[in-house]
Amino acid sequence: MNNKIAIFTWYNDDRNCGQTLQAYALQSAISIINSTYSPIVITYLNDVKKRIYKNQYIYYLRRYIKLGPWKGLKQIKFNNFIKENLKVSDPFFYIEDIKKYLERNNIHNLLVGSDQVWNPQKELDPVYFLDFGNGFHKNAYGPSLCDKFYMEKYGYRLKSMQNLLNDFDIIAVRENSGKEILTQYIDKEIQVVLDPVFLLPKSFWCNLAENSTIKLNQKYILIYCLGDTKQCENLVNNLFPQMESNLKIIYIAHEEKHDYPHQWIKINYVGPYEFLYLIKNAEYVICDSFHATAFSIIFQIDFLTVPSIRKNFQTSMSRVTDLLKQFNLQSRYIEGNFSAYERINYQGIINQMYDKREKSLATLCKILESY
Repeated sequence: MNNKIAIFTWYNDDRNCGQTLQAYALQSAISIINSTYSPIVITYLNDVKKRIYKNQYIYYLRRYIKLGPWKGLKQIKFNNFIKENLKVSDPFFYIEDIKKYLERNNIHNLLVGSDQVWNPQKELDPVYFLDFGNGFHKNAYGPSLCDKFYMEKYGYRLKSMQNLLNDFDIIAVRENSGKEILTQYIDKEIQVVLDPVFLLPKSFWCNLAENSTIKLNQKYILIYCLGDTKQCENLVNNLFPQMESNLKIIYIAHEEKHDYPHQWIKINYVGPYEFLYLIKNAEYVICDSFHATAFSIIFQIDFLTVPSIRKNFQTSMSRVTDLLKQFNLQSRYIEGNFSAYERINYQGIINQMYDKREKSLATLCKILESY
């Protein structure tokens, strides 16, 4: 039996902590299930500008110069985490080069990982639909699509991948909404699983969080916004009078130029370790992020999630609302006015999380057994 597995997912694009951690979680879960498996995450640089620089060293040098000191220092945190924890391939710019690598290394087991690699709001890439021809075992664990609302406009992109989807043995998506979308295009059973970060227990993530270079000794509300901070600010203003008076407001800066209130304490250069630590030790989390929401649940932290408003891109929030519905936490998603705040009772949610983790792990095991 050939136990080499190539994972196709995003793991180091735009310095997104959740993206990196979900890739690490899937690779780790596979190795924990069976230590004889050898999963490797394929490094695919699919941006046109990246392809101009066929010499990877010139590309990375130019990348750091263009990033500037703020993003460059943050990128170093991500690079260190990846070097210490993930097994990844050398970078590839073209699908033909990936296929040659797979054949040269006798890798026939392919797995599309999680995150929004199947979101048709952006141009879909055949690499993430495993367009490598015959001779490969193809499966998917946890890819995310978009709100059904957007399919009228972008459905043609997914339809163009219809034949490739039919080549998959097992498809397990991250959201029920994704399952409903895919069943319109392929005649195949679609399963729904948890995001890979839920495949690993709380203790696993707690241990990883201890590697954070940031340590805080005060109680705080954590703000994590990938988009505009205004909604989080409004929520904090409503909540703050109901909370303990000694709480600080810690703001993880995803982008250097995002506006934020002067009383917030801004923390720069947050990598995956720091992201985990800051959520784990928060009294409350207010965010517009799927993975900040997911880790708040894993660490059993009180949280509220708001819609993400980003410049030039309308973000699908069905991935968040689907997640909250699985744990009966729909009330934690705030779109309008908010008045009273209640603590989350995690007692029943912990049991739900365990049951859903076991079912998701069973699906992943089934995928691995198909290889």
